[in-house]
Amino acid sequence: FLPFAEQAGLSNKIDRWVIDHAIHVLSEQVHMGHKPILFIKLFPASIQDSDLPLFIEQRFISTGIDSSRFVFQITQQSAIDHMDQAIQLTSGLRKIGSKIVIEHFGKDIAHDSIMEKLDFDYIKIDGSLVIDINTNIDNQNRIIKIAESVSQQKARTIASLVQDASSLAVLYRCGVDYIQGYFMQEPADIFSPDEQLNN
Repeated sequence: FLPFAEQAGLSNKIDRWVIDHAIHVLSEQVHMGHKPILFIKLFPASIQDSDLPLFIEQRFISTGIDSSRFVFQITQQSAIDHMDQAIQLTSGLRKIGSKIVIEHFGKDIAHDSIMEKLDFDYIKIDGSLVIDINTNIDNQNRIIKIAESVSQQKARTIASLVQDASSLAVLYRCGVDYIQGYFMQEPADIFSPDEQLNN
C-alpha cells in the first residue's frame, strides 16, 4: 500500500493523518495517567513539506499535548537527497520541542558527515550492521565509531533488529544506548496496560 501511495503523491497527506491520529492516541493515554513517547516515521515527501512544522505546532497548541513526547524519524538517505529541506525540517521540529531520529544510518561511511549538518537527538543504526553483530568484527568496529561520534554530538544511539541476548551484550560493549527488536518486544497495534512506557 505505502509504495503505491508514494507513487500517487499521497505520502505527505498520510503523514499528516498519522500525526493527527498519534496526537489523539497520546492524548487518550495521558488522560489515563500514562506518558508514552511516540516515534513517527516520515515519508521523504514530508521532508520537502515546508509547512509541516507549522502544521504540527498548531496541532500541539490546539490539543495541549507535550511536544517532547513526539520523536520524528527520517532516513539518512532521504536527508542526503534533500539536505536543505532536511535541515529546515529538523531545526523547525526541534524548535517546537520535538525530537529527531536519523534512521537507517551507517551503511555508507562516506555519508557520516550528515551528523555535522542536521539537528538530531538519536541515530538509529541500520539493521544490516546489527544482524550479524556477534561474529562480524568489522561491523562491531563500525558501530563503535558511530556511537563515539553520536556521543560527541550529545545525542544517543539506537540499534534496530536486535534478536537475542548475546547481540544485546555486544552492542552494549560497542557503546549503543538503546535497542529495538523482537528480543525486547514484538510490535503491537496500540498500547495495552502492560506495554506502557513509564517516563
